[in-house]
Amino acid sequence: MRLLVICGLLMAMVAPVSAVPVGAGSAIVLTASGLLLTNADAVKDTGRIVVTLEEKTYAASVEQVNAALDVALLRIQATDLVPLPLADPGNIAVNDAIFAAGYQPLSMEGKGFQVVAGKMTTAKLPTAVIFVADVPVHSGNTGGPLLNARGGFVGVLNARSKSHASDGRSILKWLEQCNIPYATSPAVQMDRLATAARMLKSSVALLTIWSQYAPIEDPIERINPIDGARMVFVPGGESTVGVDSLKDENGIPIESSYYVPKLQHVINYRRSFSFPRRKVTLPGFWIYKYEVTLGQWGRFLSAINYDAAVVQLKKQMEMYGYTDQYPCYYVWWHEADAYARWAHAALPTEIQWEKAARGTDERLYPWDNLWERTRCAFDTIYPVGSFKTDLSPYGCFDMGGNVAEWCWGQYEKDDDIPAVIRGGSHPLTAAYCYTTVFRMSGRPVAGYDIRRGFRCVVNLPE
Repeated sequence: MRLLVICGLLMAMVAPVSAVPVGAGSAIVLTASGLLLTNADAVKDTGRIVVTLEEKTYAASVEQVNAALDVALLRIQATDLVPLPLADPGNIAVNDAIFAAGYQPLSMEGKGFQVVAGKMTTAKLPTAVIFVADVPVHSGNTGGPLLNARGGFVGVLNARSKSHASDGRSILKWLEQCNIPYATSPAVQMDRLATAARMLKSSVALLTIWSQYAPIEDPIERINPIDGARMVFVPGGESTVGVDSLKDENGIPIESSYYVPKLQHVINYRRSFSFPRRKVTLPGFWIYKYEVTLGQWGRFLSAINYDAAVVQLKKQMEMYGYTDQYPCYYVWWHEADAYARWAHAALPTEIQWEKAARGTDERLYPWDNLWERTRCAFDTIYPVGSFKTDLSPYGCFDMGGNVAEWCWGQYEKDDDIPAVIRGGSHPLTAAYCYTTVFRMSGRPVAGYDIRRGFRCVVNLPE
């Protein structure tokens, strides 16, 4: 029986591409013969890319990447595309009118093409000229063009975390060095957005992206008979946990300590991230597929005859419009531990939680290595499993966002409870707070709180 289980896991783990798309992006048509320009982050670690242009779809491949400029070239089989003119933008100044063209992400309603207006703000990063634009874009705009009022090519947008764009002039120079042709005129005038959108739509493509980090397609599952929770199996063996270094969403290395205004205190790198990178060996274990829900929490309170708490829980759920499928939140460690004991389970250790979230390939997020806020419950809490892209390699949902989760661990030597919080939750906003290696103290922080929930594990008999 054990051999069959292991063989089933190995067969499931060979799937090269995620079963559902993990995101959307945009791309600029460079040539009629099928060469497209996009943002490098949009196509990093992808297992499959589909281009949609003028209601036609094409399989795309990555032909070349320029990491310094944060751009990539894609190739599709086509001969009749309409190239976007990439005219010299001229001088660019702060507060200049700026326009972004692209598509909404898959996790939002619709996939419509849009052109939105904003203004240029500033900036230069050490490795390349990077413009920052104040423009209302979504992550699906990533890879689309940023244009000025004259239709000049300001750059290629990266909107996954902030509205950054690599310098258009540097990109054009690189294309010339590579002997890649591109159209320069006549530029599309941006004085009328509706007209501009109609002209640009035939030259800006929608990218639908599948990750190469594929979760197990048919994870082994079982039900905890006490609370009805669905569990998935995490096989034992060696894996890597922790990191030796980490960068923020702008590519800037996080220093040894830094100040987080919302937390109102200094975060120490060695305590706030799973540190250092190291090999660990764990036995196999079962872990809850979803965070413990309000419905399950209510049944626990009833089972232990905590009637006053049941009444209070119902009032809160009615007040906020939450259903039984929302995750349990604002729970303290001793309460989560009591639930786990009642369910004949346990809270996961930090190492168990990290392996379930990260797998064995050292990914930074449960889905892959790229931050995109639309992949997880980032702005508030949602019913468990609502974000199909916030899925770990072993089939656990919401290990990136929704509620942060209690684990067994030691944050500081003098902590009086063996508790650490893992995973991101509103109102944390920094991308690194949603990584599989971020950790927080279980101690309350004055004037600030996050939504704390949990999931359980069931360990195999020794």
